[in-house]
Amino acid sequence: AKTLLEHQFNGQFYAHFGTKYWGSQSIKAPIFFQIDPYASEEVSILMGPKMNLNRSGSKSQEVISQFHRREDYLRGEELTPGFFEFLRPTNYIINSHIAENLDFSAEAVVDFTSLSPEQRWIYFEIYEEMVVDSVMWNGQKMPFFKERYNPMLWIECVPKLLELERRTLRIYYHGRLIRRAGYNLDRKILSIQSAIGWYPRHGGRDAATFDLTFTAPKELKLISVGDLQHSESKGVMTTSRWLTKGAIRNAAFNIGYYNPHEIQDFGMVPITVLAIEDNRGDLDQEVSDDVVGSFKLFRQQFGQVQADRLYVTETPFPHGLAFPGMLHLSWSGTLDLSPRGYEAVFRAHEVAHQWWGIDVDFTSYHDQWLSEGLATYCGLLFLETEQDGFERYIELLRIWKKHIIEISDGPSRGGRQAGPLW
Repeated sequence: AKTLLEHQFNGQFYAHFGTKYWGSQSIKAPIFFQIDPYASEEVSILMGPKMNLNRSGSKSQEVISQFHRREDYLRGEELTPGFFEFLRPTNYIINSHIAENLDFSAEAVVDFTSLSPEQRWIYFEIYEEMVVDSVMWNGQKMPFFKERYNPMLWIECVPKLLELERRTLRIYYHGRLIRRAGYNLDRKILSIQSAIGWYPRHGGRDAATFDLTFTAPKELKLISVGDLQHSESKGVMTTSRWLTKGAIRNAAFNIGYYNPHEIQDFGMVPITVLAIEDNRGDLDQEVSDDVVGSFKLFRQQFGQVQADRLYVTETPFPHGLAFPGMLHLSWSGTLDLSPRGYEAVFRAHEVAHQWWGIDVDFTSYHDQWLSEGLATYCGLLFLETEQDGFERYIELLRIWKKHIIEISDGPSRGGRQAGPLW
């Protein structure tokens, strides 16, 4: 889209050259060949699309193989997959307002550096249901467009951006980012629809500093990445400000009707576990024990982390996410149906990301095992320290091995599709 908007040529090639039929012949998926000069590895063979991912109708594609162009290998240079970006955000100042009815609005001031010459159009990505109200530069409104249910925000640069030029944009937007979840009558379970899509981003690998201010209903507890600078309540609202000490890759927050549980342990960073009100007390204690126990173990094995404290916040989604000094963690739900011991591995896995994935990051998918592989191993390492842990450790390894080696006949039959190791 950027190339077309700027009336240029970039060598993009995309072809559909066959169809793969799944075992029953009733489900078929097209095969594509693509050359994308802006991809981390320019040449790829894809299968799909198979399924809708969101309301915009976008589809998922499975990468069968991807690699660099032939001429790149012939040059004999060391080729490290990277991510081509047109600009690099370096600092964010975001003022967010969450109304009593949970309507979200924000002003984001973004400092960035242009990485490409003569740019007429630039883009950011943001949660697809956000509505952008205006974009300002030097006090002047800039032309932009963003369709609803589409995450792409396109901004026209007048005058054109020069390479290495620095600019500051001011973006105003709003949307239904936070919703009530669950079926209980008081509906005290809140869910953030996009953990990192709540602010405009370009790419996903570059780090930036963040100055975050939130104004939210006083009855709710809000936790953010960064260090809390101050918090002040006026009437029914509370305003808090959070600053990151250095550049981080992903900024996140969580909000809800939480019961905070402070854990102070000699030699440990302070840990605050925030469980949704009226949750099961025994489960809350189990989560706290797993978080503290795994943190202690990993600190002994790998040393201290950069984070000065750790917030563990409950989320209604059946997964976990790790950010610097902060976790989004599922307490129960689908975990109750998981193999014995999986819950402890899952929680310890997310704690381990403070070391593997945050303090030690990865460059591309080739190196992502540094994050996911080592975090999973750490989860098993923690499980082994529990009662009957070794038996459960071996049981989980057998289950995972079965999942890996069972190649499925179709997109809904479990197992994993065979793919390249490098």
